[in-house]
Amino acid sequence: MLRRGFQVFGALLLTAYAWAGLAGWELPTNAKKGVVAAGARSATGFRAYSFWTGGK
Repeated sequence: MLRRGFQVFGALLLTAYAWAGLAGWELPTNAKKGVVAAGARSATGFRAYSFWTGGK
């Protein structure tokens, strides 16, 4: 009985996950996608030559 309950629960969970993916639904976040931090755009930002060479 318990095993069958877990199977039904798993099937419902997978169905809900598939539906959410097809519907394009995602959890809300505070992160802004595609926005680069101000420090990264500057000449001395984290992608500067000194970052990639280890600061040597």
